[in-house]
Amino acid sequence: MSGSGAAGSSGNAGAGGSAGGGAGAKDAGPIDGSAADRSTGGSNDASSDGGGPTRSPGCGLPATDAPAMFVRHMLDVAGTSREYYVRLPPMYDVNRAYPVIFVFHGAGGTGMSNNVPIQQSSGANAIVVGGTALVNTTEMRTQWQFNNAASPDVAFFDAMVTEVTGLYCVDRSRLFGAGFSSGAWFANLLGCVRGNVLRAYGVVAGGMPGGGRLMCTAGGIAAWFLHDASDTENPIAGNVTTRTRLLTDNGCAMTTVPDTPTPCVRYEGCRPGYPVVWCETTGAGHAVQGTISGPGMWQFFSSF
Repeated sequence: MSGSGAAGSSGNAGAGGSAGGGAGAKDAGPIDGSAADRSTGGSNDASSDGGGPTRSPGCGLPATDAPAMFVRHMLDVAGTSREYYVRLPPMYDVNRAYPVIFVFHGAGGTGMSNNVPIQQSSGANAIVVGGTALVNTTEMRTQWQFNNAASPDVAFFDAMVTEVTGLYCVDRSRLFGAGFSSGAWFANLLGCVRGNVLRAYGVVAGGMPGGGRLMCTAGGIAAWFLHDASDTENPIAGNVTTRTRLLTDNGCAMTTVPDTPTPCVRYEGCRPGYPVVWCETTGAGHAVQGTISGPGMWQFFSSF
């Protein structure tokens, strides 16, 4: 079990930090609290593939965390103490099964800093969970380990999923990942080896983990990419490689149509429930680009 600590600030985007198959097959309605959660007799929640959400064991349990701010928790993973932060939405309802967005920070960040600021867009409609990577003793800063499925950070992610779904009311069919820089490389790894857990994920300034040699077990997953063509810290070619793999896995064509926000495009012909969105900018360099990444990822996630 975790121990919760002092609450942290809810504002957190930041740039910087170098690199170190979806759960369902159909698109569902938007996550906007508009559909009735039939299993609770009236709490609002989004439907999942035409039915109710996949409710977690934490539904109905009282929450001690203050809402609308990041609260620190500690978790033991194979004898190592790991830190993560939870931001419950304003007016958190213990009987409403919320989607959860796991955010993965850039190098040098924490679970509540140097992240995609998606909570500014998800507002009252999602729980946001941010894990903190271990310190890379060579670079002396936090950095995700993303080379293969044996990474201790994959075990950390699994442990966070188990704990968060046990403590809070979660729709287990709508778990999402959002990573920046080092965290984007790690999110790409999870999309490859935990595509049966994540419904979709989004990345900013990431790359292909495992040097392109990683064998993916997901069988495809919905994904959203943002990368700047002038990024010299994490060159865009890394995410292009990841995108190309997913276009094949998801059965997409090479043609695109405009998507929002600008300059995003959506690939045509993808299998239902497995869209791929690509957003390429110029001149921003290595940056989280929060005005694009936050709203863009939330729009993407809330389409499921």
